[in-house]
Amino acid sequence: MSLITKVALLLAGLYLAIVLLMYFYQHHLIFRPYIIKPEPKPQYADMEIVLNRDNVDLHGWFLNRGKERPLIIYYGGNSEDISTNLANFYDLDYPSFLLMEYRGYGKSGGRPTEKHLLEDALSILDTIAVKEGLPIDRIILMGRSLGSGVATYVASQRNVGGVILASPYDSLENVAQRHYPFVPVRWMLKHRFESIVWAPDISTPGLFIIANGDRVVPNKHTQVLMHAWRGPTQAVHLDHVSHAQMNEDPGYWRGIKEFVSKFHGDLIN
Repeated sequence: MSLITKVALLLAGLYLAIVLLMYFYQHHLIFRPYIIKPEPKPQYADMEIVLNRDNVDLHGWFLNRGKERPLIIYYGGNSEDISTNLANFYDLDYPSFLLMEYRGYGKSGGRPTEKHLLEDALSILDTIAVKEGLPIDRIILMGRSLGSGVATYVASQRNVGGVILASPYDSLENVAQRHYPFVPVRWMLKHRFESIVWAPDISTPGLFIIANGDRVVPNKHTQVLMHAWRGPTQAVHLDHVSHAQMNEDPGYWRGIKEFVSKFHGDLIN
């Protein structure tokens, strides 16, 4: 066996090992549940809520400011501690809000998968709407990064009042293929979050918050999704901001506030 053949076989074996490793550990690359941190400030303790679905307790925070006000339901990123957003949502003053931890995240039980995240989100929306007597068209869905796929799916199933997407993607497959061009992502990926498939079914207004310095979800993927969105869209661009920093930019929360005001009456001061 020649040296060239040996090297070729070695490289082929190494490549196969890398591909197999990524295949079997993809769940840990996509879902990265955060470690439970110290409890949020006591002022949010009475907002805690637990909803049970399929014998799994899902934990979150809910503040209902009245049926006449819009409700923002938030879906976080793949490693995001959503409780860090409580102060910002509280300071929006006008809308109600619901932040639920995915399965396996924080205090929620179970194990996260695409199927469970999508089904849980739809069930939570329906449960809250019925329990609190909230009209579906007064509910705004907001998803960040991984959560943008969850929000897009739910919006394709229910005629909500609006959708806010921060660092959204066309599909997880396309984003993963960009980051790992040497891997056959199409044949490997188990959790696809195909927002590009759901977007053409959504007629509700969409706000797209784009971090111009985002290297995790390059802006191209957001533009593709916006183009496929059937309803009216608008974009907020955050200059010199990375994927992880976007919610620290004042323009992020200002854009959310203005969107809610525009589509639900100029009622936010």
